[in-house]
Amino acid sequence: MLADTAIVGKNCFFHYCHYVKGLMALRIHRSNCPFCMQKNPDYIPNHLIHVVSNLETGQVVMTFSDWEKAIRYMQSHHRENLSLSDSGYVE
Repeated sequence: MLADTAIVGKNCFFHYCHYVKGLMALRIHRSNCPFCMQKNPDYIPNHLIHVVSNLETGQVVMTFSDWEKAIRYMQSHHRENLSLSDSGYVE
């Protein structure tokens, strides 16, 4: 399969994938496209972390490497207005 050169942006890279015939936006922690194997030019081996933040202020409360621990933390602080998202950190 052929793929156009990737363009790296903030937290993701983009390329036109000829396999799916469309523009692909993939997270920066992926080493390549799973369909056409186009390489991410700025690939950095990352681990996914889970961020618990306050919905009212937007401040990060705590970060976890384990999704289940993040959920347990939110359940134990159920009276607070918390949200769960994810981000990558460099190995």
